[in-house]
Amino acid sequence: MLKSKDLLSKPFAEVFYTEEIRFIMPPYAQLARSEACVTCGEMTMSTKMVETDDGKRVCIPCSA
Repeated sequence: MLKSKDLLSKPFAEVFYTEEIRFIMPPYAQLARSEACVTCGEMTMSTKMVETDDGKRVCIPCSA
């Protein structure tokens, strides 16, 4: 408890190092429609669906 009180009583600059950085905001992710998994019914982004050998589209957990 004494160590935590000592740490909390110190000035911010004595405990942490901060600096401004250059940051470029990434573009928004493209949206894709949702579709129901034929096995469990979970709505899943269509680009994340897996097609089985018999042509059914399932979510990733159901594909294993």
